Amino acid sequence: MTLMARRHRVGGQLMQAWQRTEATTMTTYPWSEPATIYRKAGHDGPDTERAIVARGSLSDCAEILEDWSEADRAAVEIEIDDMSLRYGPQEIEELLAFLREEANHPSGPI
Repeated sequence: MTLMARRHRVGGQLMQAWQRTEATTMTTYPWSEPATIYRKAGHDGPDTERAIVARGSLSDCAEILEDWSEADRAAVEIEIDDMSLRYGPQEIEELLAFLREEANHPSGPI
């Protein structure tokens, strides 16, 4: 997979956009925004409710989930606290793949 990264500021917040060249999909991650990791309702049984697992910035949440197994990550979602933005298991895997690619091929200074 080839990723192209671009960093920019929006409303004073550092944002990073990336694009997969084969899909032409553009996603912007609000890295510094407060976020919460939730265990999805019903994961531990039909009567279990959605539960908070951890809180921090989106970057913090991604760092926490990086150490989890893919099966454990499939049971959670990340919600940006002040936005109506939620990352499910597929989006979490894409976010982590992006971070791994960035670690191997940094895009340089902003």
